[in-house]
Amino acid sequence: MKQRWSQIGAVGALLWVFVTVAAYYVAHKPFAPSNLLALGQAAAGLAGAVLVVALGTGIGLLLLRRLDLTPMERLVWAAAVGLGVVSLAGLGLGVAGLLRPWLLRSLTAAGLVVTARPLWQALQAAWADPPWRPRDRFETLLAVYCSLTLVLALLWALTPPTAWDGLVYHLTGPKLYLATGRVSHPIDLPYLGFPQLVEMLFAWGMGLAGERAAAPLHWFYGLLAVLALVTAGRRWFGGAAARSPASPIPQAKSISTN
Repeated sequence: MKQRWSQIGAVGALLWVFVTVAAYYVAHKPFAPSNLLALGQAAAGLAGAVLVVALGTGIGLLLLRRLDLTPMERLVWAAAVGLGVVSLAGLGLGVAGLLRPWLLRSLTAAGLVVTARPLWQALQAAWADPPWRPRDRFETLLAVYCSLTLVLALLWALTPPTAWDGLVYHLTGPKLYLATGRVSHPIDLPYLGFPQLVEMLFAWGMGLAGERAAAPLHWFYGLLAVLALVTAGRRWFGGAAARSPASPIPQAKSISTN
């Protein structure tokens, strides 16, 4: 009997907590329409950034198809080179007065149609390529640390922009360029005289999905830097270089086996 009353009391306590919390959130709604709109804008920005990265990587794969690279190296350097091409293309469109969202969307769609197959094949090959994966406990801990850092940075990138640099010129310049269709502006802002290649990527992403695409694009370069370091380390300090007695790096063997 005592055990039964204990069970009834526990169930009653849980019901009381449930009713209390439910009543609280009836008056203090956890999600308002503005919250859902903000989440939608963040998702759209991330999608726009992914499209720009996919376009650039696909273009890079076509340009680097004759180079002797491992699958992950090919993907990393294709993204780096291809995004540079996209940036220069955006700059060219801006100079010609053709930096319009409808044209950017059309070019992105056409480019992805052309490069979708090699891009998918490159992603599959890179995922199956073992050299970029951790090989011991230290590398695993380092990979976990880098992954957590990148996840936190991505979450930060998906929030509304508040940084002074971003609000003053990193986003202002692309907004003005998209509004006029060309790389020009009517305001006295000397910061827009800086090199504009990254801003052209921002403009491309913003033309696809609004200003929230800029920060995830910027974040991608952090991911790209990490992968570039991993692939470069594997090439210079691991694999054949570590086993070769004629390696130009004296400590390659000892470093790769620690």
